[in-house]
Amino acid sequence: MRRTDWKFLVDTLLFICMGGIISIGLLMGFVLGEGPDGGGKSKYFLDLHRHQWGEIHLILSLAFSVLVIIHLILSWSWIKGKARRLFKGSWPAVLALIVLLTVAAVAVGWVASTKNDPAYEKYGQGEARGPHRAR
Repeated sequence: MRRTDWKFLVDTLLFICMGGIISIGLLMGFVLGEGPDGGGKSKYFLDLHRHQWGEIHLILSLAFSVLVIIHLILSWSWIKGKARRLFKGSWPAVLALIVLLTVAAVAVGWVASTKNDPAYEKYGQGEARGPHRAR
């Protein structure tokens, strides 16, 4: 396959992944119920539970991330050429700064994200059904 064929394939897969990520995100956000009681909504769609849709969403997101890296590798000569024209002699430093800022933004987002939401502190402990009894 030629380089342009690979770019077309990768870009097509990126488009499909993004469509799936958006669709499942909207499905989980507006159609499927969340929390212990589901908020009066069903937790199933097409015989898949909300958590199964979440796993598909995660897999598509990871595939999208890998495809973006492949896309950047396939387009690297164009990126370098454009950076040379825009930033003249300082283009390597500018590209390094862009990469550094991207990694920093991802790291800050991960550190700042909620790891243990207090709203679900007692979730799964069975308090709504009373004390557990030995069977």
